[in-house]
Amino acid sequence: MPIKRKLRRLAIFAASLCTVAAAHAQSMRYDGHRALRVSIPDQAALSQVLEVGGLLSCRVGVGTVDVHIAPDRMAQFEALDLDFVVLHDNIQTLIDAERATMEAVAADRGASWFASYKTYAEYDAYVDALVALNPAIASRFSVGFSLEGREIFGIRITGPGSGKPQVALNGCQHAREWIAPAITIYTADQLIRGYGVDSDVTAIVDSVEFHIIPIVNPDGYVYSHTSQRLWRKNRRNNGSNFGVDLNRNWTTNWGGIGSSGSTGSETYRGPSAESEPETVALRQYLETLTNFRGHLDIHSYTQAFLGPWAYSTTISPPRATELIHVHNQMADEMFAVNGVAYQAGLGTDVILSPASGVCPDWVTENTTALAWTLESRDTGAFGFELPANQIIPTGEETFAAIKVLAQHVTRTLEFQFPGGLPGTAEPDTPLVISTEVGVWNLEKYLNGSGTLWYRTGSSGPFTSQALTGSFPTLNGTLPGAPCGASIEYYFEAQSQSGATVLSPVDAPASVYAVTVADTAIALQDDFETDMGWSVSGDATDGQWSRGTPIGGGDRGDPPTDADGSGQCWLTDNVDGNSDVDGGTTILTSPVIDASGGGVLSYQYWADDGTGVFSDDSLAVDIATNAAGTNWVRVRTYNTPTAAWQSDSIDIDAELAPTATLRVRFSAADLGSASLIEAGVDDLRLVQTQPCPMTCTGDVTGDNMVNFDDLNAVLAAWGTSDPSGDADNSGTVDFDDLNIVLGAWGADCTP
Repeated sequence: MPIKRKLRRLAIFAASLCTVAAAHAQSMRYDGHRALRVSIPDQAALSQVLEVGGLLSCRVGVGTVDVHIAPDRMAQFEALDLDFVVLHDNIQTLIDAERATMEAVAADRGASWFASYKTYAEYDAYVDALVALNPAIASRFSVGFSLEGREIFGIRITGPGSGKPQVALNGCQHAREWIAPAITIYTADQLIRGYGVDSDVTAIVDSVEFHIIPIVNPDGYVYSHTSQRLWRKNRRNNGSNFGVDLNRNWTTNWGGIGSSGSTGSETYRGPSAESEPETVALRQYLETLTNFRGHLDIHSYTQAFLGPWAYSTTISPPRATELIHVHNQMADEMFAVNGVAYQAGLGTDVILSPASGVCPDWVTENTTALAWTLESRDTGAFGFELPANQIIPTGEETFAAIKVLAQHVTRTLEFQFPGGLPGTAEPDTPLVISTEVGVWNLEKYLNGSGTLWYRTGSSGPFTSQALTGSFPTLNGTLPGAPCGASIEYYFEAQSQSGATVLSPVDAPASVYAVTVADTAIALQDDFETDMGWSVSGDATDGQWSRGTPIGGGDRGDPPTDADGSGQCWLTDNVDGNSDVDGGTTILTSPVIDASGGGVLSYQYWADDGTGVFSDDSLAVDIATNAAGTNWVRVRTYNTPTAAWQSDSIDIDAELAPTATLRVRFSAADLGSASLIEAGVDDLRLVQTQPCPMTCTGDVTGDNMVNFDDLNAVLAAWGTSDPSGDADNSGTVDFDDLNIVLGAWGADCTP
């Protein structure tokens, strides 16, 4: 970098610390402006609302829309007689608090860079600072220039080598969404500072090439700081109005639904596709990526991943299965960070108002990358004025999702286990294990390459066995083994490009394992009788009830129960227009004695008849006390199934054995214009049993009669505990002691 340029950037950065208050002087104030969430019944009502107030929602259409209404327009809005809730009484108070934080942080030289929102100049300087931290992996690049001549800059981050999968992140197509550039630069910061320190980050940077563009709309972003905080578009002079919505200006379905031809509209699409230099610059840059695999267009707010197509609820995008697989994983990882839920769906599954001419749709149509819109925090309490103390938590969540995406784009194949992996096997009985092979990033599975490797015990060579079945569902069979044995195994397959994939990924250093043991059903509830389940929740309709399915399979309800016994628990078990409405219905079990651990299995139904779940889901929670005060979410099903599915919870591995376990199933209808039908059947608790003695006196089952057996008898003395009952009489007494002493020193190893 030329010295003059570096000095200029340092001067800009220093000046920004001294003039923050001036930089954020707003010529337009929002005193008394209310943020409202309005239920829009039709297009006529939508037009009326937008004539009265300003748009806050990222997308606009029939359904739920967020708007801000000026005090002098409130009476006019109320005359429309629409249902609404108040998100905030005075938007200006949020803006004032935001500005105060920025000024305080600027004055505090010790504050974290992410303690407040930053100006365009500050981002410009910080990119240079990040590059300087590790120029071996980071470099600055220029995407192009805005309408007013500002640079659209970015930072490239990758380890040594070339030809890697490329992931692009861009933020701030919409000027007022200040959290978007903060997220992108937080990601860059974490990648650079974590390289060589954090093993996961190092592996990702070494295997993926990141292209991070924080501010696509620099003119609008600057204007949102200096003149109008809620400015959305770029600064195109349209004559009587200003601005084009850059995220309606892309060529894919340009001019379609969810965009406007009116120059004064917040969603004005421009006079033609790619009429704006910012759109053209980003498009041309993305076209330079030769191994483009993943893309996130970062916005706010709603907390959602939106896959293609943004303009349609009915047209399936290419690689839909892969998109769903990845965005569900990203949403799960985001939730795991701070417990903040992000919805995920294709098309307009999540936000039901469509949009045309958007960036991720162009990426999907014109490149080989998987692409999403990420709508970041929050869901409306603060909206675009998300407090600065949420920058780092939001960045943490997003970074977790980006790591998922980065790991995915390096994969060719992946073994998946929808039914889970078994923890036990019956003695002397072969065990069939099913796997589904996911084929990712336009790769193909090499037919016949699927292999199961196994061995009995934890040492010695593995034996190979070709997987059977029809791709993508393949089966392997573990041989029978005696009670007490352990069988270790792993999977292998190849792609047609020659890549070898293992599961676990570092096999055979890591392996899967089953313990061979007798099992017994400690609890089985087929719901033919009521064993004490209870129903609660705030749903206005569709509460759980026990009975025989009578819906006939219409609108997503099951035509029969799962186990054939006749009855199960169902939501809104009536024919016709039946489903959960207006909230959540909760089915809670009685107390279950799981002090012996084991596996809790069940069959579930979760569907809507259309394959679109919106915000709806069926969730499973576990509590380990009788009062049910420590519920933990262990499963969430948010992809419609249209069939009964099996799942299980390994109590020993996922929770802890307890005599006061409770389980609950929650069917939630939280999205507008959506429905959900749910069912539960065939609940079982299966527990392992001690292996029978292989020789007299060996109560511990280790094929030796020694102090371990003596101690087991003494520990169980006077009880019916089978762990010390050498003669199986039901009582541990002198007879058992004499048996152990009589066989003392015996070696029963086969």
